[in-house]
Amino acid sequence: MRPVWLFLALLVVAVPALVYGTFEWLLMPAGHGTKREIVTIKPGSGVATIAHDLHEQHLIRNELAFKAWLRFAGQDKSIKAGVYAVSPDQDARAIAGILAEGKGLSEHVTIPEGWSLKQIAAGLDKNTKGSGTRFSLLARHAAYFRPEFPWLGELPGTASLEGYLFPDTYVVAPGVDAERDLIRMMLGRFQQVALPAYERRKRDAGLSLNQAMTMASIVEKEARIAAERPLIAGVFYNRLAAHIPFGSDPTVEYALNRHQDARGLTFKDIRVDSPYNTYIHPGLPPGPIANPGLASLVAALQPANTRFVYFVAKGDGTHAFTETYAQHLAAQRQILSHR
Repeated sequence: MRPVWLFLALLVVAVPALVYGTFEWLLMPAGHGTKREIVTIKPGSGVATIAHDLHEQHLIRNELAFKAWLRFAGQDKSIKAGVYAVSPDQDARAIAGILAEGKGLSEHVTIPEGWSLKQIAAGLDKNTKGSGTRFSLLARHAAYFRPEFPWLGELPGTASLEGYLFPDTYVVAPGVDAERDLIRMMLGRFQQVALPAYERRKRDAGLSLNQAMTMASIVEKEARIAAERPLIAGVFYNRLAAHIPFGSDPTVEYALNRHQDARGLTFKDIRVDSPYNTYIHPGLPPGPIANPGLASLVAALQPANTRFVYFVAKGDGTHAFTETYAQHLAAQRQILSHR
């Protein structure tokens, strides 16, 4: 009988050890990567939903083990809603602690339509010193993000992400990779919203992705009211067809890396030696000059069918559109006489 009792005794010791070892293994990190994933916990989310979402994102090994740990640690009732940055090399205990303690609670970052990389960086620096510099270093090279967003391969090899960071409000978890996370979200939003709009109309427009976004960025910077976007795009298409330089002030501002003051651009300004100076170089500049919204991209892909070749700002946000240079000069004189 001794072998039976010995076996039972070993079983009593071994089974709990095996269960404990399995439980410990299930709580270990789900992966080895350090790239952070954005986890959104919505208000009212239950433990089962949270565990399922984490498992779907490959951040935990097992849903049941994660739920068991939350209950064991007394954290199942203390998880806070918010947006968090979590890495697959963190174990389930660490992830549970982040969610329960509210570590890395998110902040809202709003990127207005028409902002350039420089403006976005300046806006980020207002909230967190150094954030703009880190953002600029990453956004300067589109190649950094091509593995995750293959369509960036359509851009020139040395292109930045100017034009492809979709304007919107984003929820970002602060941390060492916050700027990279923001860029990934902006590119993801572009892929979700802008890229399909381009794909639907690219054949009719006859523009590459880079050309379409360049045109859209100029329209974005020139237009002040929505109704004029297609007209302004139509003018630039007419200028392309007639081999007339665009003569767009925002492209010169981009070349000068500054905004013109109330006096406007000087003769010296519009002679600046830059491929972005559309006063001296006909056609589209090498790339976008800002990050346009969807409306400007649609206008660039579906311009108004017009005979207008010129437009001049009236000073109230609208423009006077004309067909001939003589009409253009007359419109300028009339606007100046009323100032």
